[in-house]
Amino acid sequence: MWVERYGPKNIKDMVGNEETRISFLNWLKDWKKGSKPAILIGPPGTGKTTLVHLAADELGYNLIELNASDVRTKDKMTQKLGPTLSTHSLFNGKSLIFLDEVDGMYYRQDRGGIEFVQELIDSGRVPLVMAANIEDDKKVIKLIRKSKVFRFRRVVPRLVELYIEDILKKDVAKLSKESIRLIVREAKGDMRAAINTAQSLAGLSTEELSSVVSSRNLAYSLKESFEAFFNADSQEEAYKALIASKVPPRDKVKIAYLSVINSGLKGDTLIKALEKIGEADKIVNMIGTTQEWRLLRYLDRLLAYSLFNTLPKGSVSYSEEDMPWNLKVRMWNEGKVLKDIGGRLSKFLHISSREAVSIFMPYLLVVIGKEKKSLERFIRLLGLGESALKVMVKESERVFLKVR
Repeated sequence: MWVERYGPKNIKDMVGNEETRISFLNWLKDWKKGSKPAILIGPPGTGKTTLVHLAADELGYNLIELNASDVRTKDKMTQKLGPTLSTHSLFNGKSLIFLDEVDGMYYRQDRGGIEFVQELIDSGRVPLVMAANIEDDKKVIKLIRKSKVFRFRRVVPRLVELYIEDILKKDVAKLSKESIRLIVREAKGDMRAAINTAQSLAGLSTEELSSVVSSRNLAYSLKESFEAFFNADSQEEAYKALIASKVPPRDKVKIAYLSVINSGLKGDTLIKALEKIGEADKIVNMIGTTQEWRLLRYLDRLLAYSLFNTLPKGSVSYSEEDMPWNLKVRMWNEGKVLKDIGGRLSKFLHISSREAVSIFMPYLLVVIGKEKKSLERFIRLLGLGESALKVMVKESERVFLKVR
């Protein structure tokens, strides 16, 4: 992708927020044991994560990075950072801990994500850098009080325009001045969004380019894009809705999957929809492996056309939930048993217990079959008892009822 191929290779190549970049670099140069951590705050696509990576490389730091919105709890953070924190090499060498998207961490509910970060802050043994998109969140406010704050602003339009023009020259790609300015205006200072949009538009035919550039749909959020897609009247309308969103292709595949599994679709319709999404996911993975980034231009069309023909209009709504509501209710009612089952499955599948229950267990049940004896053997294999068997029998009945 262009954001990876043409991203800045050193801090001097970065665009915008020059004073903030210099201040942060000086903070890292002057860091001493016991110094305050740094927190970088600003809108997405303004260079926060890029700056941390480039600064660590320039000053010879070993970067230890976690996305705090993915690893939100104290247990998960301890699991990821514990082995590193327990070694002398971390404290004797030059290592830098970077927690991205700290505004996505859990705060209460005994999850302890913020509390773990505060322990890191209080220790002051290694440089700690955090990044957040917003600062009016109570979690971020608490961290700001103990940190040195570096604020990032949206990149000014003229700098975004020059950067896009330079990328187009390097890639031997073409866009009209009008198209470039529309991209810049709609990106609203988000450099990453501008680059992703430019890459998408550069792969279109003249007719497609004219259609998209003349439309305000270019500014669609991911939610707006998929709501329009699920309610489209034609394949072409569905395609235009998808291409209007400027997010990376992998995010589109993920939202398509989450929306479908939370939709209540049943039987062949659900299976066919998941098959089409799976095909798109394979293509994204293949492109990442082969580095054939130009093939991404076909992904929106493939996903739009194949999935559109599978889904009845209006049958699916946008969803970011990683677990269907009816399964959440059952997990509340049968929480301990399902947690035990998920925990045992996760060891076999090398995934989280949540993923084991919400994603893989239904497929396993289809493979195992609905005969009680087969389920009993499976439960014994997991080392669980009668209560787990009762739950698995119920889940099996639900799964086979859906597939009919």
